[in-house]
Amino acid sequence: MPSYFDAAGKFLHGDQDFLASAGCALNCLAFEHDNDEEEEVSDCARSCYNCLYRRWTADSFTCMKPIGRMRPIGHMQPRMQPTGRKTSPYT
Repeated sequence: MPSYFDAAGKFLHGDQDFLASAGCALNCLAFEHDNDEEEEVSDCARSCYNCLYRRWTADSFTCMKPIGRMRPIGHMQPRMQPTGRKTSPYT
């Protein structure tokens, strides 16, 4: 899978790579269309450039989505193995 963001959430492909932006958004669990249609810049409806969570920078954008960085659809977090111990003093 291509790398779309650096550790700080900056899109690595700049502000003119419409193909990479669309590919990234296709695999994004948090994608939401920007609620201001005037701010949509890509003809492709599902594109990071048209996402509610992107914040423009001088040469790209930063992803501000609440669930972490891009994860492919169907990606599951590994399950923790039960230890037999209580993990909370309230249970």
